[in-house]
Amino acid sequence: MAWLGQNPVILFLVAAVVVAVILTVGFMALRMLGAPVDEPASRPKRTEDVEQYDVRYRCIVCGAEVRLTRLASDGDDDFEPPKHCREEMQLVVEAEDPRTTPD
Repeated sequence: MAWLGQNPVILFLVAAVVVAVILTVGFMALRMLGAPVDEPASRPKRTEDVEQYDVRYRCIVCGAEVRLTRLASDGDDDFEPPKHCREEMQLVVEAEDPRTTPD
């Protein structure tokens, strides 16, 4: 390796190649960190207006509650519940008050 220190032009070229390799690897790593992990979800094929039904879901982790006005489906009849705290929310079903039901 004594030949590297003898000629400043060769030393400069070796340094330039090392810098180029380090920059290339660094930019590739930054691009991988900035790339989305999952593919974006496709738009649902069908939506249904459910505002009149008072459809509500509650998070099983933190207790947050959401009232839905539209449900989306990807084509079949199964509607997936929304997610909160990375868990599926549970449908809130309230029992009818017997005092308010007509006889």
